[in-house]
Amino acid sequence: MIIGLCSSSLLVLSQRQFDPKKRIEREKEQVQANITDLTEDQKIVLNQIYEDYSKEFIDIRSKSNGDFQIMRSNIQVIREKKDSMVKDLLTATQYSTYDSLMKVRQKRRQRPGPNK
Repeated sequence: MIIGLCSSSLLVLSQRQFDPKKRIEREKEQVQANITDLTEDQKIVLNQIYEDYSKEFIDIRSKSNGDFQIMRSNIQVIREKKDSMVKDLLTATQYSTYDSLMKVRQKRRQRPGPNK
């Protein structure tokens, strides 16, 4: 019984600590910090891409009702959409930097936790 309560408490705590809006904002800030030659127009469009992505992400998360398989597949779709829009926006060199950043972030997301 105690183990079950601890596991439930950890799940609730981890869900509370995950704020998708903040995570997406950090990603955008990291992109802007690492691609130093963005034009003002590119920054405006990039901000809009990330704002739309954030709204879609939060919408998917709220509609998934805890079904992580559905949420994961839907988020993959909007992530690919975001990446495609960013690719269309950036130069080849800029996109190469972006792609490298996203690969590092993906590896971090896939890293097993301490109990795996």
